[in-house]
Amino acid sequence: MSAKEPAATRAAAASDALASLRRQYRSGPVELTGAADALYERHLLFDNVADPTAGPRERYEALARSVRDILSQPWVRTEQTYESVNPKRVYYADSEAWARKAILNVASSGKFSSDRTIAECAVDIWHAKPCPVP
Repeated sequence: MSAKEPAATRAAAASDALASLRRQYRSGPVELTGAADALYERHLLFDNVADPTAGPRERYEALARSVRDILSQPWVRTEQTYESVNPKRVYYADSEAWARKAILNVASSGKFSSDRTIAECAVDIWHAKPCPVP
């Protein structure tokens, strides 16, 4: 067994893992330039009706729109997944359910009073005697 075989095996495994991730997240290489349907050139031409020798402002806007297009679909899919998988988000949308949970949480927290707490600390920790207020 040569030293090249383990390296080739690792490279094949990495390639398989990358292909698996691309399938899972429905993504892959994106053509920004140099192709008939490249995002950057499409935005440069159709949004600004400009040729590829456009100024810096038009080039920046075309690149920004291309990046937006690349990120929009995965973002929407991520939001849809969170909505279907994470039911806790529904409580924030349903104000009655959220209010009920908030009230039950406060009601079950037990007795608390800042005056009582300070008085207990004064006696138990600082060993201070109460001072009557005239």
